Amino acid sequence: MAGTRVTTTGRITTDGRLELDRPLCLPPGRVTVTMEQTEDSPREHLSIAEVLAWIKARQAERGFTGRSCEELDRELAALRDEWDA
Repeated sequence: MAGTRVTTTGRITTDGRLELDRPLCLPPGRVTVTMEQTEDSPREHLSIAEVLAWIKARQAERGFTGRSCEELDRELAALRDEWDA
């Protein structure tokens, strides 16, 4: 079925996943997805706190912990030392 093209509709969920409106009659395997946002798509307005919580959750899912206060302090001190040199 190489080259089979299917057009359907769906939506992007708040966690970034794609939900299709109907199942596709294609065999399992990799596909290329091209999306076009429809004019009637409601734009969800998230608060800054919601966006930051979403980012933190995605980082936690992939094991990102960020830098500690001590690491940031060392990096800032090193940058300041470079400025003075």
